[in-house]
Amino acid sequence: EDVFSVERGNVAFASAMGGWAFRPEQFARLYAEKLGCSEKALRKGLWGDWFYHPKSKRIVGKKLNPNGKLKPLFVQCILDPIWKLYDAADEYYSGDKDLPTLAKSLKLTNISDKELTQSNKRIALLAIMRNWLPLSSAILEMVVHLLPNPVEAMPFRIERLLSPSDTRIATYNDILKCKKSSDATTVVFISKMVAVPLSSIHGGVQEGSETDGDSKFVGFGRVFSGTVQKGHKMYVLGGEEPTEIHISELYLMMGQGMFPVDEVPSGNLLGIGGLDKVVLKSSTLSSSLDCPLFGSMMFQASAIVKVAVEPENVHDMPLLLQGLRLLNRADAFVEIEVMDSGEHVLSAAGEVHLERCVNDLRERFARVPIRVSKPLVNFKEGITMAGFADYKIGSRKLLRASVEKHIVGEKEEEEEEEEEGATTAKKKKKNNNALNIERNSSSNSGDTFLDDFEESIRLGFQLACERGPICDEPLDGIKVTVELLDAPLEDNGADNNDDDQMNSGQVITFTRDVIRQAVMKSNPRLIEAMYLAVITTTSEALNGTYAVLGRRRSDIISESIREGTGVFIIHAYLPVANSFGFADELRKLTSGASSAQLVFSHWKELDIDPYQKLGEDGEELTDNVARDLMDMVRKRKGLKVDEKVVKVATKQRTLSRKT
Repeated sequence: EDVFSVERGNVAFASAMGGWAFRPEQFARLYAEKLGCSEKALRKGLWGDWFYHPKSKRIVGKKLNPNGKLKPLFVQCILDPIWKLYDAADEYYSGDKDLPTLAKSLKLTNISDKELTQSNKRIALLAIMRNWLPLSSAILEMVVHLLPNPVEAMPFRIERLLSPSDTRIATYNDILKCKKSSDATTVVFISKMVAVPLSSIHGGVQEGSETDGDSKFVGFGRVFSGTVQKGHKMYVLGGEEPTEIHISELYLMMGQGMFPVDEVPSGNLLGIGGLDKVVLKSSTLSSSLDCPLFGSMMFQASAIVKVAVEPENVHDMPLLLQGLRLLNRADAFVEIEVMDSGEHVLSAAGEVHLERCVNDLRERFARVPIRVSKPLVNFKEGITMAGFADYKIGSRKLLRASVEKHIVGEKEEEEEEEEEGATTAKKKKKNNNALNIERNSSSNSGDTFLDDFEESIRLGFQLACERGPICDEPLDGIKVTVELLDAPLEDNGADNNDDDQMNSGQVITFTRDVIRQAVMKSNPRLIEAMYLAVITTTSEALNGTYAVLGRRRSDIISESIREGTGVFIIHAYLPVANSFGFADELRKLTSGASSAQLVFSHWKELDIDPYQKLGEDGEELTDNVARDLMDMVRKRKGLKVDEKVVKVATKQRTLSRKT
């Protein structure tokens, strides 16, 4: 069954250019009395092969329209009146009813004579259509009739907002029932902070209210229980410690306008001012400390495109830092970080989002000239096979790190005891990676060492996962098993460290190093981010479209043609690293006939060894994509790159000097 269908009522017919829209239900109410039939029957008949028989005054099907003389109800009742209006606006229209006459027959009273008598009939037509079939009314009506109210929706929402363990908290029932009585605990979830222009606040800004230039930050959220009132004491939860606040500003957010109110009952959306110092992006507000925490916002994509930003004038650095803080608060998705090199890096979802963030930073938040680096793309590192590496501890012990691929989604407990092998494993997770510290009951000294330095081993594991050995990108999808073994007899003569004089810093360092060595022995691979590109094009532009996709290492998934048109829809996977400038190049090569929409899809492992230099025939490999990407990242990070400085010694004098 189709998700969207006219029968369900979740489809509206609209003109984006004209700014009008309608639903068949609107016309069913209008024509039910005229045609002398029930509104329910007419609503069903306004879509599909249904016809109105004037003699019998009944709605009939195809069988009673053998000659095809009757028009479908959808055409007769809906499209014909719209077509009449558009025909009357035509420059060469010769009918007897002009636009003012048709507007009068529709009983439209909110249009001025000046609009109807415009010399440009197009302007008069749009005024009539927007007054007769307003876009906002059609959408709002569909939302009101189809979406469940807050009380009905809460049983479905609460599964995604709260964890099952929260059912034991008393406030849980208030949230589930969406209570708004005076004895109910007031609970509000702020989903994001919105930078609102001061001009949008009706009545002006209150005295003492914090502002940032010509804008003000307002927390946008929903009341899930109780009633929020001005002056009420509430707690901001989710930080290290609850913060007590008093609600001073409440707003009803309607479109671009912000209307001050005194109270907001449960189930409603609202804006709360004065949260600048206590809420960064999202938070839970409650009148009681005994309240479950709402989950953080979930996004389908991740921040995979980065740029480094710096002011053109060094004296503007404080303004840039303030602008970055404001941007980080205003955009729930953006990420701001400071690299080891001191660069301030801005991360966004894609090229368009990044461009928007840079413009906001330059024009709204920092308001200083800034320089932006070339886009930096995130990668990950993984392995294709199991491997291990050893590190000598003292004269008698070896710390072994074994790595293997970790299947995300398999059920693992934090502490798992295996009775058969007399081995106890403690597992710690870092993103999609897992750490397994194995203890062997036959070696008391080894268990003592692992117990004493378990936290140091865990920190070393986290450091190794944050920076892999290929190009200091995060490790993904690996399982590390750390165990302490007896050193072979022939190695007993050499000492790296005395295990009795170990400190936590040394353990962290050699745990990180031994994991990185184990990864290098496990056939490492680069993992790159992929977009799903949905391209709309014509048959004439297919060659140019495929040429652009071929140059950017794309994988074509499917190609289909839209029925009844000459429009082709192409689905392809496009590497994020090769996506910059894709839309512009596509438009240029196809003369604007192709357009693309890019959405983050998944992470893909490059099936090429980045360290492979020779091909199957023994000659030097010149098209190793993984190596090119690895060198690009290593150069950007200032790491060592294995490249030839002198390519052809005899011709070196003829090469141009590149500075």
